[in-house]
Amino acid sequence: AVTFTGTSTLTTVAINGGAIVGTTIGVSLPSTGAFTTLAASGAVTFTGTSTLTTVAINGGAIIGTSIGVSSPSTGKFTSLTATGISTLTTVAINGGAIVGTSIGASSPSTGGFTTLVASGAVTFTGTSTLTTVAINAGAIVGTTIGVSLPSTGAFTTLAASGAVTFTGTSTLTTVAINGGAIIGTSIGVS
Repeated sequence: AVTFTGTSTLTTVAINGGAIVGTTIGVSLPSTGAFTTLAASGAVTFTGTSTLTTVAINGGAIIGTSIGVSSPSTGKFTSLTATGISTLTTVAINGGAIVGTSIGASSPSTGGFTTLVASGAVTFTGTSTLTTVAINAGAIVGTTIGVSLPSTGAFTTLAASGAVTFTGTSTLTTVAINGGAIIGTSIGVS
């Protein structure tokens, strides 16, 4: 056995057996290293670009690092949180809730709901088919009712700014006719 004490400079060394124990390697002048197995009992810091064929990360955190940029793959998470804009080509949401989020703001599409509840105003553009609607307040403005499929209507007050045409038999309890003409109509027949 040969024992070196102090600082020794060996230009070329071939270590073909044994162990390097308690010795820092490459501190002042780093170089490459090839290992069959690399084990560390403390923290390991990789600088530059490192290629690790298979890695099992069982603790800690991956911070400030893009994953799957050049070669995307699958990922499984218990919780996934994003602080920026996330683009998901296809998403199947089978539970939970979508909270405080606008849907279809920049690129609207269709939506199917069993129940649609809104706490604010709802604006429908285009043609919307609502099977049953209960309008309990507000006003229907600038909208023709019953053009293609007329039905009955009940009003406490019916006011018209233009001409009104009644077809069929109409019963008007009280009528004030203040102008115009009654034409082709029998009065007081029954």
